[in-house]
Amino acid sequence: MAKKVLVAVNLKIPTPWAVFYGVHLAARLKAPLVLMAVFPGGVKKKSKTSLALEAELPEEQRLWLEQVVEQCQQEEIRLEIFLSSGPFFEEVAQFLASHRGIQFLVVGVPRDSPVTEREGSDAALKRIHHVFPGEILLVREQGKITSLHDLPLPPKERKS
Repeated sequence: MAKKVLVAVNLKIPTPWAVFYGVHLAARLKAPLVLMAVFPGGVKKKSKTSLALEAELPEEQRLWLEQVVEQCQQEEIRLEIFLSSGPFFEEVAQFLASHRGIQFLVVGVPRDSPVTEREGSDAALKRIHHVFPGEILLVREQGKITSLHDLPLPPKERKS
């Protein structure tokens, strides 16, 4: 089974630079690319299938998605697209638990996001890493990639 590159995108705060990094990584590895786009938790859905059929992406998101599809076609990369709705990191963790063969998880977090939001995403990614055997790559801005192993450990909880 060919290893895959998963790029997870939070559509509340899209990070197109992370998507394009994932495309380049898949091209270098000659691996299929899985793009998982997660709508904020407020989107109502009947099922994941009906969400994929009924979703109406805003124009900006539709444009970058079309660019991803075009770039994958040019690079001859097999592309799978999954749409989901709910808390971002919970959806990513569920996806990873139910899909085998993912070698790399690429996630984008804007560098200018509030510190508490970045720390929360770092901690959530570390929890995912406990159950995901592959490599997690965090893309904070164009050309700035951090391996999860390079992040500082979150403070330990104190017991009273």
